[in-house]
Amino acid sequence: MRLVDRHFDGVSLGELVWHSKWESWVRLAKNYREGNVFLAGDSAHVHSTTGGQGMNCCMQDAYNLGWKLGFVMRGLSPPELLDTYVAERRPIAEQVIWAASSLHEIFMGHGKDIHERAKKMSDRGFLEQVVGRCSGIAYTYRDYVPPIQGLAEQPGPAIGDRAPDADLPGGAALFDLTRHTDFTLLVLPGDGAQESAEGAVARVLERFGRAIRVHRVPRSPDLDRRYGKSRDERLYLMRPDGYIGFRGTAAELPMLEKYLRSLLLEAV
Repeated sequence: MRLVDRHFDGVSLGELVWHSKWESWVRLAKNYREGNVFLAGDSAHVHSTTGGQGMNCCMQDAYNLGWKLGFVMRGLSPPELLDTYVAERRPIAEQVIWAASSLHEIFMGHGKDIHERAKKMSDRGFLEQVVGRCSGIAYTYRDYVPPIQGLAEQPGPAIGDRAPDADLPGGAALFDLTRHTDFTLLVLPGDGAQESAEGAVARVLERFGRAIRVHRVPRSPDLDRRYGKSRDERLYLMRPDGYIGFRGTAAELPMLEKYLRSLLLEAV
């Protein structure tokens, strides 16, 4: 009460009628799956509430598992697709625990000098990591998905990253094209002389059209800024959960087909 009287005018404290002890636990399940039993959300991981990341992480667990269960049950994917849930989501929980614990350590102190904590908070790299993770949009699977060998370097977000939105002409947005539960194959415009992706798109739809929707994206300054520019048209395959499964040119169609065969069953 003396502290309140000293630092706050017009504020008074009454009698304490109830209090409880709050503890922060850090727990991570060794495995998210045992047969047909899957763990998601707080049953799989527990961490400090600092940064408010729990809800976003839990919903992403559910979405990752949900679209994969849906594809398997609809006969669009083999059961092996479900193995990727554990491989992708457990490392994300490790990243969430790191971010939440880092913020918790700064806020709660734990014996560290205030100047030491302030110095860490002023580090630009640290802040970018923490802010991006608290928002829930900076987590990536790029280190946990099987690499696709032989793809040429391309500008823009990488395979395994969460696809960014972009403003398109006429007040539209890129995410307007992804509001469904299938894969989305985006054909991004080339710059100048280009190799057309029409033949590649037709071939993909013939084999995997039950689970893929195709959109040719018009050029816009914001699209160029977020996805970069290329001489040839590019193919971006977005998964149902908004993460990038493949990116490449029409000439790299065989690698896209190989990737799709690992996830989807071909139309009979």
